[in-house]
Amino acid sequence: MESQLDKLQRDNHNNCNHKNSMAELTKTLNNIPNSNPLPASLRKNMRLIIIEMIPSVLVSDGHNFIEAIFTKESINDLRKYHSHVKFSNLRDKIIQVNKWSLQVDCVDSREVFNSYQNLTIKLVIEQFKPQMHEILNQRLTHGATSIFRNSEIQTLIRNYRHWFAQTMIYKNAVSAEASSMIVQG
Repeated sequence: MESQLDKLQRDNHNNCNHKNSMAELTKTLNNIPNSNPLPASLRKNMRLIIIEMIPSVLVSDGHNFIEAIFTKESINDLRKYHSHVKFSNLRDKIIQVNKWSLQVDCVDSREVFNSYQNLTIKLVIEQFKPQMHEILNQRLTHGATSIFRNSEIQTLIRNYRHWFAQTMIYKNAVSAEASSMIVQG
């Protein structure tokens, strides 16, 4: 005999548009309380190396790399305070990132290299300062691996997806129970 929860899971799986559920997961992850899943103690200044510019900007700490998005304000500040520096000249240079956040997006992992289980995390750089005169150790740029190859990040993404699936199943169960009460009553 199939339980009501099993039936809801089956119906949800059969009727659910994968793109919509992934968009809902992305929206949920980006709207975690305090609008940033990281505690303030972890949101410190970072020294990063821009290792790639085309087709997307990749930054590295020497061990891992992640795709970065620079806000319009950060680029405007670069032009204002460092007018002699072109953004394209920052490749293989160190930047001091003072203000940043993380953005979670839904992607197709078969098409996007920097992703895991159809999710990607991007570093949104809101304020930075180029360190143009520091000498870069080449070993730092060549040894970095994608942050999505890190087992802790993979576990984190799996845990979020599991939590989201449980939440959606619970919401569907409650709404189905409420609608059956309305029909009966």
